[in-house]
Amino acid sequence: MPILKIKLTTKRDVGVLSLNEYDIIVKCIPDLPPHMNIDENNNLYVNINIPFQASLLKEKSIPIYLGKKRFDIEIERLFIKQKQTYIFKKMGISVINENDMYNVERKGDIYVKITFV
Repeated sequence: MPILKIKLTTKRDVGVLSLNEYDIIVKCIPDLPPHMNIDENNNLYVNINIPFQASLLKEKSIPIYLGKKRFDIEIERLFIKQKQTYIFKKMGISVINENDMYNVERKGDIYVKITFV
């Protein structure tokens, strides 16, 4: 779960006149569906069930949607086994940069845990 540390250094920041400096820890609790979760490194984990049918082998990819964004799982990179994990490297949630909180260049991974049913 992402944690953000904020340092307040002016009296106006905290609204208290007698104190000079504080650390405030903000814990972000995302509202995710039950088949998704996020780890402490902002990697996203998604559990999906895919019906295993012969027609699946004729496709090039399996599309999945995370919010409005589409991700394609390449069929040729999957195995013929019931459970497996497909990873989208550096395509997930922005990773917090403690030196520049506006820098969103570095992304976490997306781990798709696939179960063929």
